[in-house]
Amino acid sequence: MQQDSTKNFYKRLKDKFYKAEFTKKLFDLIFVNPEEDTVFKTKDDSSFWNFKDKIIGNIQLKKLAIFGPTLEDTTQVPKTDIERFANRVIPKTRDHIIFNNLLFSKGDSVVPEQLRDSERIIRRLPYILDAQIKLQERDSSDTVDVLVLTQDIFPITIGLSFSGMDHVSFLVNHLNLFGIGHELDNQFLYTPNQKQKLGYDVVYSVPNIRGTFITSELQYRTTYNEKIKCLHVFRRFITPDINYAGGIQFANQRILKETLSRDNTTLSIPYKLNYQKFWLGRAFKIEPEKENDRFRFILTGRVANKNFTEHPVLTADTNRSYHSYTFLLGSMGFSNRKYYKDRFVYGFGKTEDISCGEKLNIIYGYQFGEFISRPYLRFDLSKGGYLTKLGYLYSGIKLGGFLHDNTIEQGVINISINYFTELLSVRRQLMRHFAKVDYLVGFNMFEEELLDIHGERGLRGLGKSPLRGTQRLKLSLETVLFSPRAFFGFKVASFGFVDAVMVNDISPSDFKEGFYPGIGLGVRIRNEHLSFKTFQISLAYYPTLPSEFSKANFDVRKYPFVDPVDFDIGEPMAIPFE
Repeated sequence: MQQDSTKNFYKRLKDKFYKAEFTKKLFDLIFVNPEEDTVFKTKDDSSFWNFKDKIIGNIQLKKLAIFGPTLEDTTQVPKTDIERFANRVIPKTRDHIIFNNLLFSKGDSVVPEQLRDSERIIRRLPYILDAQIKLQERDSSDTVDVLVLTQDIFPITIGLSFSGMDHVSFLVNHLNLFGIGHELDNQFLYTPNQKQKLGYDVVYSVPNIRGTFITSELQYRTTYNEKIKCLHVFRRFITPDINYAGGIQFANQRILKETLSRDNTTLSIPYKLNYQKFWLGRAFKIEPEKENDRFRFILTGRVANKNFTEHPVLTADTNRSYHSYTFLLGSMGFSNRKYYKDRFVYGFGKTEDISCGEKLNIIYGYQFGEFISRPYLRFDLSKGGYLTKLGYLYSGIKLGGFLHDNTIEQGVINISINYFTELLSVRRQLMRHFAKVDYLVGFNMFEEELLDIHGERGLRGLGKSPLRGTQRLKLSLETVLFSPRAFFGFKVASFGFVDAVMVNDISPSDFKEGFYPGIGLGVRIRNEHLSFKTFQISLAYYPTLPSEFSKANFDVRKYPFVDPVDFDIGEPMAIPFE
């Protein structure tokens, strides 16, 4: 009886809202038909193992329109004239670009892991919304045909942002020029209070050059406080079948760096530098005879040279961040990683590839400095995966530092734990809980190397702060509720969070001080068919901040996407302290 009453109420409310197009969209965004089941099964039950060792025949590409169809229902059509117009004028990704990202060819034997990796590689292309590979066995034959389903996103982004009226930026980006996968990021900057009022920043990227998985990036930036020219060419260990990775980078920078001293005085320090680096890695399968084995032993080496041609006054003990150096590093480690297909983790419904596995890596090197030379040692250990019916858990520890005058210098310890639950269903809504712990501490850091508590690493929504130190502990809890409806293609996720941050200098007796909690709520809005980033609106309250701070903050910004943790071993480097 109660269920019938709920259905009748829903029908009457729906009839009223459906009288106008706008209120119809609003109703679909907020309410869910009580007869619909919105629970999404996160486990990936599909498998290519039934076709193992069969011969690959024809490979057919089916590229869906940007708006309208989905991989689950390819018969859907766009709902508005704007969507139909965009489908006509925006070129889809060209066939050879998709083929370049496949790890198999016609005539090869079916290797299930290669098909899974191909799906993942295509899905992670910035201009692809989703991808799926399907196999169709021919009658009375050992040959299977392959269907590759892909769906592009709308690749053009146009945006305008303000930081008061002192900093205005206008951006025009294209993620898939002419359908060939080239990316062009343009940003025009206006700073009326500076000598150079107009600035420009451009980055041009060419990924996966001729199917080699080599990416080339070229950057040019000129503003009142930065002049940057940079060329970067690199290849990563994106699959276990890639045996060699590496990169080369050349950069020239002129920077006017503004920083806070320990007495909270703002300092403006101009410097110029030339930077070059080269690294190379070699991966070995531990048991190459096992097709499904993804456990690898990896060796890497790197040389980096930083030469300051303009800098503040230097001595062996002052302004050490501006000392020129040549840094040699090598690493050896073990990596094992697989991927778990899920949804509604970092996205709004698209297929996501969450990495599971473990990593152990040891990095050793020597820095030949302008005044001081010193060895460096780093140790990384991490593990993560799904716990049956409990969710995903990741834990990692990084230890590293230089040895100088028989003591550890610029030593860093970083301990992190990330957890999120399975996708939960609450009154036909989808929900996840997230928890994070991150502890970062530095020993004998340079004078200007300090941690603060603003932004995603501290209290969300808080601007730059003079509350700083050499150690920081952050605890974060968040609950995200995903709306099952879309409003003109835009999906909404509401969230509530509690952050707690401690920051101060290293001293056990002082660590109890500097505890700052923050609580808040907000919404994130995203149309995953567009290249625009997630838009976030939040309201936060910080009850124990000092009196010179605002206790409440209303924040509107682009939400920084957090990449899932990976267990790859790549370019060796020192642990960042930020």
